[in-house]
Amino acid sequence: MTACGRASRPRTGAPWSRSTARIPSGSRPSPATRTAETGGSCSSTAVGRSAGSGIRATRRSGSSSCWRSLGASMLRRPPRSPRRSRTPRIEGRGRPPRRFAYDPPPMTTHAPFNGIEILKASPHKVHEFLVNLEELVKIVPGLVKSERSSDDTVKTTVRPGFSFIRTNLKQDFTLVEHVPHERVVIDVHAKGIGTAFSVKSTMDLSPHEDGESTKLEWEAEIMKMTGLVAALGTTIIRSAADQVIKQGFEAMRAAIEEQDDPTSA
Repeated sequence: MTACGRASRPRTGAPWSRSTARIPSGSRPSPATRTAETGGSCSSTAVGRSAGSGIRATRRSGSSSCWRSLGASMLRRPPRSPRRSRTPRIEGRGRPPRRFAYDPPPMTTHAPFNGIEILKASPHKVHEFLVNLEELVKIVPGLVKSERSSDDTVKTTVRPGFSFIRTNLKQDFTLVEHVPHERVVIDVHAKGIGTAFSVKSTMDLSPHEDGESTKLEWEAEIMKMTGLVAALGTTIIRSAADQVIKQGFEAMRAAIEEQDDPTSA
């Protein structure tokens, strides 16, 4: 017996044919069989045995009953929940900003450089030397050339003697603030191939205890640093800065003492 009403071939007895599979007119299915036949299933149901052939015939439920059963099952199915409308996801709401492999690391902050120098000159002489940028840039180590671009700015070209900077640097010295005989603030903006940085230098002047010298308290702060020099370690940067600062103050001390010496030509 096969599904959907086809009679199976007889295992024994006479050859199977459509006439032998017919149900005799005298035999009718029992109420139980009729109930099972119309209960919503389209499978074949045994209804009788053909007389004298030994063949058990089947009766297929009609297609209309199958469609009725399918419709009833669909009506009993719970309705689907409505699909939610997708809203565009806003980047950064309730989550940290997305980072990529090529994002540059944040710039490392360096502690300010500071120190105290004693110069054998009056605060008046030291102040005059610091605000005169054309004379001040002459003490910069590795100076190639300089020119005044405005009243408060002098442009220079410097060749630093560092292994990690092989090219010339364009450095602009700008006088930001100065109080006569007390305070001088100078900004230095340097730029080269793959390197750029800015340094703010503050120098406070006061008379020394001996009454003849000047106490100079200075502080240099790195305001910005980008490019190849930003990838260097703090130890390398501080070592190079200490070398430049030491050479600069030695040249400043020599230049100021030379101005005060009346015998110098």
